[in-house]
Amino acid sequence: MPRIEAVFTEKAPRPLPQFSQAVKYNGMVYCSGNIGLDPATWKTVEGTVKDRTRQALKNLSAVLDEAGSGLRNVVKMNVFLTTMDNFAAMNEAYDDFFTWDPKPNYFQLRGPKLQFRPPSLPQPTTAANAMRHSSALRGVLRNHPSALSNGHILSACPPQPRFLLPITTTTTLRAYSSSEKPPPLNPSAANPPSTTRPPPLNLPNRTPETSTFSHLFATGKAYFTFYKTGLRQIYTNTRVFWPPQGGSPPFPPPAPNTRAALQFRARWRHDITRLPQFGLILLVCGEFTPFIVPFIPGVVPLTCRIPAQVGQLLRKGEGRRKLAREERRNKGGSVVGYTARALGLCSSVWERVGLGVPEALVAGRVNSRLRFLAEDDRLLMEAGGARALEGEEVRLACVERGINVLERDDKTLRGVLHRWLSIVGRKGLSEDERQGKMMELILTEDKDW
Repeated sequence: MPRIEAVFTEKAPRPLPQFSQAVKYNGMVYCSGNIGLDPATWKTVEGTVKDRTRQALKNLSAVLDEAGSGLRNVVKMNVFLTTMDNFAAMNEAYDDFFTWDPKPNYFQLRGPKLQFRPPSLPQPTTAANAMRHSSALRGVLRNHPSALSNGHILSACPPQPRFLLPITTTTTLRAYSSSEKPPPLNPSAANPPSTTRPPPLNLPNRTPETSTFSHLFATGKAYFTFYKTGLRQIYTNTRVFWPPQGGSPPFPPPAPNTRAALQFRARWRHDITRLPQFGLILLVCGEFTPFIVPFIPGVVPLTCRIPAQVGQLLRKGEGRRKLAREERRNKGGSVVGYTARALGLCSSVWERVGLGVPEALVAGRVNSRLRFLAEDDRLLMEAGGARALEGEEVRLACVERGINVLERDDKTLRGVLHRWLSIVGRKGLSEDERQGKMMELILTEDKDW
């Protein structure tokens, strides 16, 4: 069965993290919409409608070239204009790019927009459509209201798609083989933005001349600044995830179908759901928040975790894994339940009462986490493996996989993570076999792998 493959190039504007610029399926290329954005600045090019049309077509051409096709293979294209007054300028630019006959289009008026639609194109199967939607590989560029109001060229597929721009090509799709040369290092594809991690905490040094009150006040102020910076990072990530209408994001989002995009999306969702509760705590407690959060660690966003809290969570997690591994060796029982305990996916009440975790209560959570780790492993290997990760990301990746990180340097952890990827990434493993390997590694000390 043909597989769906996402397409990405730096020569065209980046889409949102959950989307791509195009997908290849069964010898065809399905492109997302393009408007006249400069990929270097993420701003609409200056000039006339013709200039913006040319830029949009340049973006589309770059995506098709990356997919192994080209404009010459286009058989269908939708072009939307806000007014017929822009038709002549758009058509001049269109003729500059499509110089052959017959050109891949005809047009019909649809409401306030003008749609160009060439002869119909065979659509992928229903299963392919469902897969493309569920895996977020279908390329999408957010609807650009300013483009519509100013009459720029537009053929967009917003998150709730209304328009599809399919383009055909004879490109042959091929899966990556482990016997081939491994992909080169791509740190930008492996590491999410630093705004998904806590900012530095700069505590003041106390000198003999500093009074106790002054030192405590300066320390409280430093903590408050840390929390404000962390909240500001959540706001920044939100603007990257959902750019404001008519504006540009603070920085380009990670490339789609990469580990950077996967982690960016997951961490943003984790933080945004905890923002209301934590914001209220910070508003009420102010500089005293560091004394409160150790008792309610679950409501603290990742970007607002102070080093002491991070260390506390790591020690608690490693103790929990040690106990789960020992009980499994001594008592046996459900591997799924022990995995849930080792990864912190269930309440600690089960440990305190000395009962095993009912598999039915945690099977869904464990399966969801293992599927996430499998996707993270795949994307990390495509980006070059553990070598592509920054030091902080190595530690975070190990924690997610139940690997102890306290009192271990980055080099050691990078080697352990590499061994994990080598074991679970073996060619020919089914999904169930891969999940079984993961649970065995989680419930075993890495020195015994």
